[in-house]
Amino acid sequence: MDEIKLVPALIIGAGYVFTFISSTWIIKYFLIVPESYNAKLKRTGRIIGKCENFLVISFILADALTGLALIFAAKTLPRKSKEEEDNLELTNYFLAGTLLNFSYSLLMGFVLKYVWQLCI
Repeated sequence: MDEIKLVPALIIGAGYVFTFISSTWIIKYFLIVPESYNAKLKRTGRIIGKCENFLVISFILADALTGLALIFAAKTLPRKSKEEEDNLELTNYFLAGTLLNFSYSLLMGFVLKYVWQLCI
């Protein structure tokens, strides 16, 4: 009986890890990093992206799809920096990265939920 409960937990854990790793590859493959993108912005973007992956998958698994709106709302709270206001290319990069990561997380979340439901 315990083995049966272990399989869905392993699937969920593997799904989170796979999404965390593969989302970085997806972003790097589809987006060209602007010249003005420094290491600090890159590190911050990666942290925000992983938090976004975690939240999107968690909301999908919990059937709390309306909670997905919180992620977008939270991303609009910080004010744009002077660097972003002066650099349209950087602003567009952030927007494209957010939409790409969010869309990929949605896809992975729904696939993970489907596989998880097959196992329980």
